Amino acid sequence: MRFSETRAAAPLPPRLVIPEAPDLRFAGFSNRAFDVLSRLRAKPTAENYHVLKSQLREFVHEPFREFRDDLVVAYVLPNRLPMETERNVFSRFLKNDFGAGASHSHLWLSFYRIGRTRLKDVQLASSISPDGFAVGLHVAPRMGAVQRSFYERNRARPDHFADMVAGLQSRHFSISLSGVVLPEGETRAALRSMRVSDRVSVRAMLPAGEVVQVRGRLIMWALAQTQLLWPLYRYVAGS
Repeated sequence: MRFSETRAAAPLPPRLVIPEAPDLRFAGFSNRAFDVLSRLRAKPTAENYHVLKSQLREFVHEPFREFRDDLVVAYVLPNRLPMETERNVFSRFLKNDFGAGASHSHLWLSFYRIGRTRLKDVQLASSISPDGFAVGLHVAPRMGAVQRSFYERNRARPDHFADMVAGLQSRHFSISLSGVVLPEGETRAALRSMRVSDRVSVRAMLPAGEVVQVRGRLIMWALAQTQLLWPLYRYVAGS
């Protein structure tokens, strides 16, 4: 690894500072990455996953690990973020479906605050799917105490969160509430009345063709989206 373990206790900074010339090594995703993911989507079974496993490792997993390392170098370490960056930050292709044998056709990673877990903390996630590459923030009931604390704060100031999310929507982020994409003009009202059981996703997507075209510059696009999402992340995290 090119980085050391980050430590707990440091507060989340009000803004992210990105070094002018970070030591980045991510070379990008190729057409092969999206081809193998599309083949998995066409037949999303555990059997097909095992057939494609070596290609998924070569064209998806390994480049994504380089991407993960660059995120750490470019914003986690420079901002002294108290986040876990090495173990269990990636999702899995195989579904936890009690032996039914289904598979996801996307892979995502999310750093989480030390002392929590990837699924129990607010997710500032990066993901690759047959459609492209996305950076987003996700709030869900499975976050437990983190989500309930956010919900109580949001009940006291419903306009604040709704305005922050609507502002990101005006900058080409897609907003969904419990899986339903919200059109501009309806976002504020929907978020003001959301329930504790609702899931909220705020996501920016770069289509697959553009991901291949920008190659290693994808990391700079992702960092720019992360900077835009950072105030919302701090608010949801209670920082």
